[in-house]
Amino acid sequence: MRAVLDWELAHLGDPMEDLGWICVNSWRFAKIDKPVGGFGTREELFAGYEAAAAVADPDRVKFWEVMGTLRWA
Repeated sequence: MRAVLDWELAHLGDPMEDLGWICVNSWRFAKIDKPVGGFGTREELFAGYEAAAAVADPDRVKFWEVMGTLRWA
């Protein structure tokens, strides 16, 4: 096996949704000072995204973070 694709939540949409999803509080595992999955900062996330893809929009990421939190409810 060379790769695994997980299509559980796959869909076409706003790329900022993916960035917002990893910032949802549930993924922090009690590490409040590291809002990106419990291992990084938003600034680091945005810098990495911009180096690899395109410009991140912090307002849209925040919107999708809130929507992701609601999804858990």
